Amino acid sequence: MPDSMNIEKTGEFDKDTKKLTVKERQRLDEIISGIAHSGKKGKRLHHLKDVLSIRIDNKRLVYQVIEKEDKLILLMFKSRADVYTYLR
Repeated sequence: MPDSMNIEKTGEFDKDTKKLTVKERQRLDEIISGIAHSGKKGKRLHHLKDVLSIRIDNKRLVYQVIEKEDKLILLMFKSRADVYTYLR
């Protein structure tokens, strides 16, 4: 795996993270950096191909890794219940 992946954000992710505190934003950025630089993996969502999630406090960072394109797509950052409601 390369040193770092290209990171893309969806509109949904931007909307979900708009009102984060500075501390919450820093923690989220550290985790995203860890995923992009070291390939840290979360829990795979069984019903979606290449979609993973990592629990951060009471929320889930949902993302997709496209290794062929060296790309990390940040899909959403919601509570567990909201993630599954959104994905239905």
